Amino acid sequence: MESRQDIVGRLGSAWQRERLYFGSRGFFHLVVWSIIVLACDFALDFLLLLPGRARLLLLGANAAFLMVVLYLTWLRRLRAYDALRVARQVESLYPQLGSILVSYVQFSGGATDDMASPSLIEAMRRQAVEQSIPLDFGKIVRFRRLRRICLMAGVAMLLVAAAGYVWPVHLQVFMVRIGNPDMDVRYPTQTVIDTFASSGAMVVQQGRTVTMRAVVGGVIPENVRLMIIPDQGRAETVTIPVTAGAGSGRAEFSYRVEDVYRGFSYVFRAGDDMSGRHSVEVVPPPVVEPRVEIRYPAYCGRKPAIA
Repeated sequence: MESRQDIVGRLGSAWQRERLYFGSRGFFHLVVWSIIVLACDFALDFLLLLPGRARLLLLGANAAFLMVVLYLTWLRRLRAYDALRVARQVESLYPQLGSILVSYVQFSGGATDDMASPSLIEAMRRQAVEQSIPLDFGKIVRFRRLRRICLMAGVAMLLVAAAGYVWPVHLQVFMVRIGNPDMDVRYPTQTVIDTFASSGAMVVQQGRTVTMRAVVGGVIPENVRLMIIPDQGRAETVTIPVTAGAGSGRAEFSYRVEDVYRGFSYVFRAGDDMSGRHSVEVVPPPVVEPRVEIRYPAYCGRKPAIA
């Protein structure tokens, strides 16, 4: 006949199965949501070329969200081993047991009742053993409920593998950008804005003319868009046609702003490529204030005066 240690051991095995169930559920949820979050991050970063600070904030938000996922699907379900609690779960699964399994655990744990007969307690223990022998305590959790999330995790990993096969360079660049926000690595594009030949940050005198220039190679579009962001006021987008050829299959797009009196920033967008954000600092002309110093002859005994 099954001993006391066998029943307590089966309850312990059921608890371990429960921990494995929730651990597996947390892992599969973490895989699915990590891939969803990273896919959203990739789309945002690819379309907007997020600056380093924005990527750092995004990374922090990702970590916080995934911690919430882990808590909801795994950590809050972690419980220390309690034979009485597990016995109640088994009795909920098998109502025919009544409360005999809980009573078995209580008396086996050292609880006694001065009014109870030892022979009756022993008979109850034997009855608990006999009724529990054909029952599977491990069914307090059912791993078949994980089939859906397991399938979702498998599909998500297959999609990641397919994306890595189709866009290996893009994913490598994304991992570098999201893992190290200080680096400004760019995604490969069909249209390429030559950062060295194009204009960058400038300092101009107030009232002068500013010419912004983008030299484009690769797949050359018919026109490019220039976004001008003033230090104060609303941004303005200008469409610029090809201005001139730049040799070696390249084209130049330029735009002039007359009589600049306030500082601004600008960004070129050509095809699927986008330049960095460059600033134009406007320096006011020097202000000359005339000053006359009057020096008196020594015999006057007067100090110099400024008029």
